[in-house]
Amino acid sequence: MEFRDYAVIAAATAGVAGLVLSLITLLMKGGENNRTIRSQLTDVLARLNAVAAESRKYRIETSKERLTPDQRAMFGFYNDQRLFLVGQARYLIEQIPDHVSHSELFLVAQALGVVGDHELACHYWESSFEKSPSSSIRGMHSRGFASYLFGQGYTELGRSRFKSSISLIAADSDQRRADRLETYLRWAVCERYSDFVAEAAELVVQAQIELSLIKSPPVRNRCAQKIREYEDDWLPQPDVRKLNQANA
Repeated sequence: MEFRDYAVIAAATAGVAGLVLSLITLLMKGGENNRTIRSQLTDVLARLNAVAAESRKYRIETSKERLTPDQRAMFGFYNDQRLFLVGQARYLIEQIPDHVSHSELFLVAQALGVVGDHELACHYWESSFEKSPSSSIRGMHSRGFASYLFGQGYTELGRSRFKSSISLIAADSDQRRADRLETYLRWAVCERYSDFVAEAAELVVQAQIELSLIKSPPVRNRCAQKIREYEDDWLPQPDVRKLNQANA
């Protein structure tokens, strides 16, 4: 082999090495870029969650008084903030779709529902179901979606989602029974707000059945308190007793 052949081989080897090095550098930059976007998304979602908490707190604080123009404007301000942040979150999610968790998609879905983008809210809720790591987590997200559907006036769709939630939270452990009890009570709230009083009362009975099967005293006491709080807020006690007797 002549010297010229060695030179050609050396040049080719150097070229391949340079290409490999360029690819490694590109991949490293891509990974660094993903980490940067991921960090930005975490920050945006934290701010979005904070706005939701502040807005809810303000709504509770002003719920028993006649709102002034400034107070009504404050709700508009919260919604403007939410709209801006959810737009940022969606943009960042589209950059790194494989690095977003089910709970983050759920948070975005809730925010989109509040700002009135029904179609996108449903899309992100469905995405949160697909990414859920277990049936029970999927059931938790399903009941959140069900509450949203009730609020939008889609009563039958909301009921279907609540039923799906109950079936997904399927294990017979005390914790899962407590989760189903909580789901029945949330469903009852939605029915009651929609003026379906009898349906709400029936759901409380289902919650009481779950309660009767819980073995752990601390879990049972905690769940019993939830039912009492619901009954004090919503249901006339004679109606509850009448339903209990009928189901017995």
